[in-house]
Amino acid sequence: MVVGIVRSKYNNAKENITKLLELIGYKLRKKKVFIKPNIVDALPPSSAVIVNYKLIKALIEYFQDIGAEEIVIGEGTGFFTKPEHFEQLLKTTKYDKIEKEFGIKILNLEHEERIKVDWKFGKILLPKIVFDKEFEYINVPKMKTHTMTTVTLSCKNQKGLLNLGTKRKFHKENLHGMIMELSKIVKPDLVLMDAITALEGSGPTQNPQTKVKNMNILLAAIGENNIVELDNVAAQIMGFNVDEIKHIPKVKFTNLGISLDEVRSDFIKPAKKIVYGNIISYQNEKICTLCQIALSQTLRKINFNEDLRSKFNELSSKYEWIDIIQGSGWEKLPENCKKPILLGNCTKNFAKQINEEYCKGCPPHYNDIIDFIFKKLQL
Repeated sequence: MVVGIVRSKYNNAKENITKLLELIGYKLRKKKVFIKPNIVDALPPSSAVIVNYKLIKALIEYFQDIGAEEIVIGEGTGFFTKPEHFEQLLKTTKYDKIEKEFGIKILNLEHEERIKVDWKFGKILLPKIVFDKEFEYINVPKMKTHTMTTVTLSCKNQKGLLNLGTKRKFHKENLHGMIMELSKIVKPDLVLMDAITALEGSGPTQNPQTKVKNMNILLAAIGENNIVELDNVAAQIMGFNVDEIKHIPKVKFTNLGISLDEVRSDFIKPAKKIVYGNIISYQNEKICTLCQIALSQTLRKINFNEDLRSKFNELSSKYEWIDIIQGSGWEKLPENCKKPILLGNCTKNFAKQINEEYCKGCPPHYNDIIDFIFKKLQL
């Protein structure tokens, strides 16, 4: 149907959410609301990796004003599945403020009731709440780039509905096709995109090759094909050719509010490899977000721990560069890769093929990764 765009900042988000949803003709049809934001990593709101909690606060206030009797928020990160880890995620991202202010418990979708749903690939387990006729389902993605899927927007945000086992299946079998099919069987009543701040470069999480980009806009869409239409708009705003994004089918759309040309701003494209000082990370499209976050957390710990930082500085004098390999399906080492460090169970077969050890885990814990690197490089 229609995709709307308005300018906004976080401090006036409620006012602009109201303006935007009136613009596209959104009406609350049910008395209960389920909101699925992108809270993929334990990073502060300023990182632009997650949907800013201030936007969700504004959205809650909007729904309360228009008569919602119950509001539920849920996310399934795959990485922060244990209750104590999920609580840390909420604290770091400041989503715990929402729980305290509104008395809304944020659900860890990994542990919520699921139902079997028929789809192109057989059966898939999905959260029961998404199909509950009493709940309006609101998909709230972040505007970001992604090394495997080029962008991560509305369609990709629904991967957070999956349990850990299904997430792994997506990456092993048919990532792009399965994301596309998921958008056909799970249809939000409303999609609202946080593009006030966005992430460009080699996303989806923070690393030396990502940058925060201030776009100062909100996007929203309603209708049967809303997630695909909104992703078409967002990808074009970011300067990408939708024909080259495998999980987003190209469709026609009607744009209301600000025109695409007014807000179009080419994003820095994702790179095939990520460079962290003298560490080079090679990631193919079969790496899952869990392993990406595991490496990101590893490097964050090294950066903020003086002793570890000192040890890694020693490696710099011993090795010109250190090669990190992640993801399944490797047939040969990347060009100029001399001393490979294989991380995660997905690299097991490749490790056997090239007679190398690998760091076990799915994903491996960042402490195990650090120990494995030290052992492998004999420091």
